[in-house]
Amino acid sequence: MKIVNGKPFASEQQILNSIIDFLSFQNVPFAHVRNTGSIARKGENVFFAKPRNCQKGVSDIIACYRGYPVAIEVKTEKAKLSEDQSAWLSKWGKNGGDVIVARSLDDVVEYFKRPSKYVTRT
Repeated sequence: MKIVNGKPFASEQQILNSIIDFLSFQNVPFAHVRNTGSIARKGENVFFAKPRNCQKGVSDIIACYRGYPVAIEVKTEKAKLSEDQSAWLSKWGKNGGDVIVARSLDDVVEYFKRPSKYVTRT
């Protein structure tokens, strides 16, 4: 973790890794969605290939906690959601899923501390 303006700064990958470790430790079923694409080669050509099996804006982690589907979008403290991410999260919430925009592991831990009857759907 680096220090920025005298404060510890965690990268999105560091936050994501800590959340994945936490979910694993808590024995929560989850999937880390990798939708950033990859470098692909076709003959002499090299190009960036986007995966076809993901919708634009899909969250970084999809989990199920106490019977509730949860979408976790990981962002650094100052990063903003893209339009695609906001639209996808809104669609997820309208279809009964919970949404967490996690800027640290603490955001996820706080969600998991709530008694199930107090977990609200977004």
